Amino acid sequence: MHKILFATLVALIIGPAWANELPECGLDAGAEFGAPVKVLQALAINENNIPPPLPHQLPEHGPMGLGEFTINYVADNIDSSMEEIKTNPCENYRAAAWFLMNEAGGNELPIWDAVNNYYYGGRTRSSYPMTDAARNIFDQM
Repeated sequence: MHKILFATLVALIIGPAWANELPECGLDAGAEFGAPVKVLQALAINENNIPPPLPHQLPEHGPMGLGEFTINYVADNIDSSMEEIKTNPCENYRAAAWFLMNEAGGNELPIWDAVNNYYYGGRTRSSYPMTDAARNIFDQM
């Protein structure tokens, strides 16, 4: 109960700052691939709330926390390189926006189903905590 109260209080205090969470190139990435900007923003904020991977876990790259497999797959589809997506935040936003709208199904599915696919690769689960966290951020924006 205390965690929920604390999270609500933090959201109320910093909520208005979320409007500026994405840099201009993040907004451009959303527009380029048709990703709803507010959803992309919620995903970016959600990534910033995740602790860094432990040493035995695969690394995640850039502000959108993309993994190696995703970066490798997306690089050819957005005419970029793996290194650029890993090191250039603007390319990282582009990769995430493309992945959400194409591979995860954002162009065909309801957006929150696509967000499930973005985080979980289409696997059926009993719960979707990453999607729920992003949706909560979205709802508070």
